[in-house]
Amino acid sequence: MIATLAWGFAAASLSAAAAIVAWTLSVQPRRAREAGRRSLSAVSAAVEARTGREGDTAAILVLVGSVAAKMNLAAEERLNLEMSAHLCDIGMTAVPYAFLNGKPVSKPGAGKDAAFGHAEEGAGMIERVEELRPLTQIVRCHHAPFEGHDGTGLPTAEDIPVEARILCAVSAYVETVRLNGRLLAVDALKWGNRREFCPVVVDALLGVLRSDRD
Repeated sequence: MIATLAWGFAAASLSAAAAIVAWTLSVQPRRAREAGRRSLSAVSAAVEARTGREGDTAAILVLVGSVAAKMNLAAEERLNLEMSAHLCDIGMTAVPYAFLNGKPVSKPGAGKDAAFGHAEEGAGMIERVEELRPLTQIVRCHHAPFEGHDGTGLPTAEDIPVEARILCAVSAYVETVRLNGRLLAVDALKWGNRREFCPVVVDALLGVLRSDRD
């Protein structure tokens, strides 16, 4: 019941964010982008507060922007990547709060299933909002491994957008930095190269990290 209410709240929040952008665009186009960023930031902040990952989205946004520039992504791809970085974990609102806090849930396995399925849950939420529909496949695939389908129902490699490949590597790096530090996070990137992560993305991300260090 609580998970259902959370799902509904998240979907309503997305609809409200999209409505704000649409209204602002109709009134004053130059303000639409900033209004959209603020609205999406509010959504991602709420997800972070629920999952205990405060600050991750800000770190991810910095890195995906740099990686996108290094990979010469088109303007539309960069915008979709930025918006998806805010929304990729929206499906975590469907995970029982008790599970997120390390407590038992009423149905054994329910929390774990929801946590692993949060990308699909999030894609379902995004798809309901017309203005955000182009982000659906990015959100759905943002944890899909580089080689794609491996018999577990994950998308095939051809189905994975470049924005999702970038989010996959960058979000994994940011989370590992938070949990284990920068050195181990870099090692994890290298280990996952061509396994979990796209090698083009890994090369670009490592280049960004080297530039930041220098």
